[in-house]
Amino acid sequence: INASLKGNADIAIGNVVGSNMFNILMALGSSSLIINLPIKEDSIKFDIPFLIGIGILLLLMLFDLKLSIFEGLILIGIFVFYLWETLKPMLKKRNKDIKENEEKNKSMFKMIVISLVGIIGIIIGGDMVVDNASKIAEIFGMSQNLIGLTIVAVGTSLPEFVTSIMAIKKGENELWCILFLLFVFF
Repeated sequence: INASLKGNADIAIGNVVGSNMFNILMALGSSSLIINLPIKEDSIKFDIPFLIGIGILLLLMLFDLKLSIFEGLILIGIFVFYLWETLKPMLKKRNKDIKENEEKNKSMFKMIVISLVGIIGIIIGGDMVVDNASKIAEIFGMSQNLIGLTIVAVGTSLPEFVTSIMAIKKGENELWCILFLLFVFF
């Protein structure tokens, strides 16, 4: 978003493509070196076909070599729908768990505050990455697209990579699958 707002569309596009490549190849590959990754039947029935459909839709949208505001709104709407469908079963389970364990409720505020601080940090860090990646591209005479595909993509994907590895090390395989689907494809 920062790159687009600053007129660096090549960095934005390179980041999206490069991040997906890094997440699929490095995060998924490295995670599978640690443990055999279980894939739930729900993922095979819903997530994977949905994501293939999104890929096809994106290809159709790119026939004119640009994404319009309307197409962006469609993609965001689909993301909200997917997120809702993914989280719905977990929220139902969570509501039951909360009633059974009031102690978790007390730490919810702390988790929300920490998450908001993290989001603010990501926004500030993203702004710094775009500014400095543009300068690197200028200094070395490289295209902004190449910088987006490499430096920016790896930098923005490192949180997903580390989160995936840590989730697996802690035995949170289900958490890993959820995080991977959310981060890699969106």
